[in-house]
Amino acid sequence: MFAYIAVPLVAVSAVVLLVTIPFFRSAAYRYFAAFTLYLFVAPFVLAGVSFALANLCATTQVYSVGFEMRTQDGPVTLVNHITVEDRRNPIRRLQHYYSGSLSMTGKARIATIGPDRTLVTLLSPLGRFDTSGFLRGQLGRKPLDIYIDASGGITRLLLSNRSTPAMLLLPDADTPTGLRTVTPESFADALGPGYSFVRAWVAAAEVEPSVPSSDAIPWWDYETDRPRNNAFSLYAFKLRPDMFSIHETGEAVFLRM
Repeated sequence: MFAYIAVPLVAVSAVVLLVTIPFFRSAAYRYFAAFTLYLFVAPFVLAGVSFALANLCATTQVYSVGFEMRTQDGPVTLVNHITVEDRRNPIRRLQHYYSGSLSMTGKARIATIGPDRTLVTLLSPLGRFDTSGFLRGQLGRKPLDIYIDASGGITRLLLSNRSTPAMLLLPDADTPTGLRTVTPESFADALGPGYSFVRAWVAAAEVEPSVPSSDAIPWWDYETDRPRNNAFSLYAFKLRPDMFSIHETGEAVFLRM
């Protein structure tokens, strides 16, 4: 879109200036030439300023979505990390010349929390329309009435059971055989005696899990966003590919008139 506007403007400006060059000895024509030049150059200057501001003010923030639970071996915390790169123009009026972009990346994590108990913590709850919308809503929350100040100065915003991302329980980390979906309400029944779900939260900090975990699920194909070898049906479990991995980048637009 920028090229469609820029090329005609430059061409018209050049023609006008060339035609009026013989008259530049007059102050009136000099003012006219200066005005014409400003008129056609101004959008490019503003677009350049917008682009510079968007890049100078760029930020990268790592958010943590935590899952706290009790196991037979004691309390356990699993954490998913969501990275947000913000290159949006900070000045609203200049966003018409260059909007900037926002990207969000994250992967579900897999961890062993007991004998024959492997848990995958997904990126969004069951039944949500898409993971991107869910994450934007949760990561943009402000600590109002319900929040917890933990040690180390980290503020954790509590998630309701309905807003807690789903979990997958399976006997073996290397294969999805025997997989079942788990929610906070079904956690204790699914994992058995000695296991209970405590709470989930979001923090604007990179919080480490209390047990080893990995963001490389062996049976998930990150190239196609599908289970490897059609190991199971996403539809049957009411799952979506973006619950396992998300990499979304908003489109940057020049001269959005």
